[in-house]
Amino acid sequence: MTNQLTNYIPGVCNINPVEIRRRRQAGHIGLVLSVVVIVGLIALHAPWYLRLVAFLPLFLSATGYLQARHKFCVGYASAGMQHADDDSAALKIDDASMRKADTLKARMINLQAFLIAAVITGLIALLPL
Repeated sequence: MTNQLTNYIPGVCNINPVEIRRRRQAGHIGLVLSVVVIVGLIALHAPWYLRLVAFLPLFLSATGYLQARHKFCVGYASAGMQHADDDSAALKIDDASMRKADTLKARMINLQAFLIAAVITGLIALLPL
């Protein structure tokens, strides 16, 4: 990464407002898909084990919203990139300590999204039909 003034803060912020909006939109899409899947499964009186498929759209939604809230993209972190500035393309991060901070933040967001989706999925699976 070049030594230029940037909005990128390792482990804190790696995306710009446009990217944040995209993550929020992904959260909205995941939420709509979650509602459609959950309502459909309940309407069909699906057995508990089939209701576990709700995990996927719930995870998508939680991941999108968490990335938007934290101003942080787990995909960019995994690729060793950042896109925190408005007027540039995504930039490669060469500094190992910066990449490590981003990797830790990405893991935290993924873990939070997993737990949110797992808890909600578990509650849906336990609903008596």
